[in-house]
Amino acid sequence: MFQNLFPDEIADSAYIIDYDRLYREGYRGVIYDVDNTLVPHGAPADARAKALFQHFHAIGLQAVFLSNNTEPRVRLFAETVGEQYICLAGKPSPKGYRQAMEMMHTGTENTLFVGDQIFTDIWGARRAGIRAVLVKPVHPKEELQIMIKRKLEKPVLRAYARFHAEQERAAGEGGRTLPTVLLPKNADGSYPQLYGVYDGRPGTMRNMQREAAGAEKGKTDMNNAVTGTTAVCGLLGNPVSHSVSPQIHNTLAQDLGQNLVYVPLAVTDPGRLGDAVRGAFATGLLGLNVTVPYKNAVIPFLEAADPLAKQIGAVNTLVRGDSGYLGYNTDVTGLRRSFEQAAVSLRGRHVVLLGAGGAARAAGFLCAAEGAESLTIVNRTAERARQLSADIGRFYPTVRLRAGALRELSDFLPDAGCITIQCTSAGLYPRVEDDPLAGAAGAEELLARTDFAFDVIYRPGETVFLRRVREHGGRTMNGLVMLLYQGIEAFEKWTGCRVDGTEATKVLGELSLIV
Repeated sequence: MFQNLFPDEIADSAYIIDYDRLYREGYRGVIYDVDNTLVPHGAPADARAKALFQHFHAIGLQAVFLSNNTEPRVRLFAETVGEQYICLAGKPSPKGYRQAMEMMHTGTENTLFVGDQIFTDIWGARRAGIRAVLVKPVHPKEELQIMIKRKLEKPVLRAYARFHAEQERAAGEGGRTLPTVLLPKNADGSYPQLYGVYDGRPGTMRNMQREAAGAEKGKTDMNNAVTGTTAVCGLLGNPVSHSVSPQIHNTLAQDLGQNLVYVPLAVTDPGRLGDAVRGAFATGLLGLNVTVPYKNAVIPFLEAADPLAKQIGAVNTLVRGDSGYLGYNTDVTGLRRSFEQAAVSLRGRHVVLLGAGGAARAAGFLCAAEGAESLTIVNRTAERARQLSADIGRFYPTVRLRAGALRELSDFLPDAGCITIQCTSAGLYPRVEDDPLAGAAGAEELLARTDFAFDVIYRPGETVFLRRVREHGGRTMNGLVMLLYQGIEAFEKWTGCRVDGTEATKVLGELSLIV
C-alpha cells in the first residue's frame, strides 16, 4: 500500500551522490529541496553547498531549488550558489516539479530529485514521474509539523526496508538486485570522495531494472548487450517520453532471453508519419507500437490490417510482413484484461465513452461485443463521435447508441449508474492538470452517476478525471494493466514467445513502483 511513496533510493546525504557519473549517464538536471536536504532549516549556503554547485557549473549540470518556503529564504540560498528556484511550490503537487523541468529544459528521463521528506518531496517527485532520492535530514532540529510527519514516515520506511530486503533475497536466489547511487564505503566507514557513485544507466534505479545475478565478478553480462544482431522494436507517437513501454518490452526481452531492444520514437510532425513507418520497415525494425495521435492515421501506410483492426478502424501494433507492416489492435486485449482484473462486467451496463480516437474505438467495440446495454459517446468534435457510433452500430445493431458533443453531455446522460471510460489525451503527462470534462454541461451529474471509471492514461497514476470520480465515491482504475497486456500481446506477435501469468504479474509489480 506504500509503494507509491517509496523513494528510488535512500542516501545518507545529498553530497555523496556521484553527479559526474550521472551526467555521463545522460542526466542534465537536479531538483533539490533546500531545508534539511542541503543545509539546516533557514541556514545560508555553506562551503559544502557552494562547492557542490560550483562543480555543477563546471560539468554542465543544472539545478533548481523547489521549496515550500517563502521567497526571501529560498532566493537567498539560490542566489548564493547561482541557481534557479521556485518558492511556495505546493509540494507534493507535481506542478512545481514540471515547472522546474521546464526551467532546465529537461524531462523525466534526465532529471533527478533529491529531498528529505516522503510526504512532500518524494511523493511529489513520484507523481511527476521523476527519479527520487530520499536523503537523511541534515539536522535533527525541525518544526513541529515536520516532526509529526517524521512519525508518519516510519511505517513507510519499514515497508521500504522490507521491500528492499525481499529484493536482496531474490538476488541471492538468482534474481536481481537493486542498483545504488552510492559508492561502497571505505573500511573505516567513510566515502572515498565527496560525491558518491551511481552504478547504472539512466532511469535504471527509478525503473527497477537490475543486472542479472550470478555473473562472474568483474565481468559484464553480455547477454543483455546490444550487438549487431539485436532486433529493434519501438513506439511511434507524440509524445512518447512519458511512456513505460520500454520498461515492459526490455524487461520481457531480458527475462525471456530475447536479443531485442525497445525504444521510443517520437514523430513530432504528423505529415512525416508515412516516412517514419516506411523508414522503420526499410531499416529492419522488427515491430512497432503506435500510440496517440496516430492509431487511425497509420493505417494507410500498412501492407494490411487484420480483420479486428479493420473493424475497429484503429491499429496499435505493427508486425513485419513481406512488403510492409501488418496492423493489429491489441488494445482490446488490454482493456478486457483490465476489466477482468477489476471484476467489472460490461454486460447489461450503461457506458459513457469520452473521446472518439483510436483508444476510444477499441473501447467502444469492446463494450458492444461484451453486451453493454447502452453506449453513449461524447467528443469535443461531435461528428467524430457520431461516426464512431455509426461504425459500431453496423456490427452491433442491438446496442442502444447515442453520440454528440462533449459540451452537450447533459443531453446524453444515462438515467442510472454507469461505467465511464476516458479515452482522450486530456491529463496525459506533461499536461496533467487537463480535465477531459472541462466545458461539459452535466459533468457533475456524470461524475455522481459513475460507479466505475477507467482512464486509458497511466501516467500520472491518478488523473484529474479519476480523482474527481473518486471524490464522488466511484471506483477507479488507470490504464497500466491495459498497457501491460496490450504490450504482452504485441511482444508475443513479434517474437513468437509465450509470456505466462507469473512473468506478467512480475512485470506489473515493477511497473506499479514507477507510475
